[in-house]
Parts: sequence; structure tokens; C-alpha cells
Amino acid sequence: MLFIMLAVVVVVIFIVGAGVYWYPFVHPHKNISTSGLVYSLSSTRLLSEFSEDETAATEKYAGEIIDVEGKIVYVIIGDKQTAVVLEDRLSGISVYLDNSFVENHPEMVDVLEANQTATFRGQCDVIIK
Repeated sequence: MLFIMLAVVVVVIFIVGAGVYWYPFVHPHKNISTSGLVYSLSSTRLLSEFSEDETAATEKYAGEIIDVEGKIVYVIIGDKQTAVVLEDRLSGISVYLDNSFVENHPEMVDVLEANQTATFRGQCDVIIK
């Protein structure tokens, strides 16, 4: 009897653990191209709003589709994504382009370089450090 109860507990823990692990991979993601744009603003305004009231800015922008325009400080091409930093090297806005976008749109990514202005559309994921 103890063995059966232990086996049931192990199976339940396995199923819950597998569900928690796999959920991020299978839940529906926002389609940026078909989702409605919520905000369009400059990177300096976005930075200003977060520096003035981080909590209010997080409530306003987190998870929303935004267009942000700003001056590129630098571009880092990595194995799984390309990072573009706008406005400030240390406290600027980081825009991450996943490799599927980079592979499907090389003509758009190859022209990105420092000191040019660009506009990016995406979901605002707030990470303040």
C-alpha cells in the first residue's frame, strides 16, 4: 500500500513538473504583426517615464505592444538572439531580436549600426536592474 501511494505521489509530481516546464513553450504567444499597437513613443520618453515612476510605467507598458524609436548605441549579435541597445550604453532600452527573425530578415538586421535612428515594434517586457 505504501509503495502504491509513493508511486502515485511520484507520478503526480512528475506530471506537474513537466507541465510547469513545458507551458512556456506551448502556450499561445502574442503575434506582434497581428496584435494591435498600443503605444508609440521615443526611447527617451520611455526611459523618462520609468525613471520618474517605475511602478506606474510598469503597469502601463508591461506586456503591451509598443513602437519605440531611438538612437542605436550598439548592436550585439549572439548565438540565439541579436541585441540592440537604444539611447544609453548602461541604462538604455534593450531590444532583442530572436534568431528566427534575424534569419528571415537579414536585410533589415545587417544595416543596424551605432548612431542611427531606428524604430522597433515588440512586446514590452520590463526588467529593471
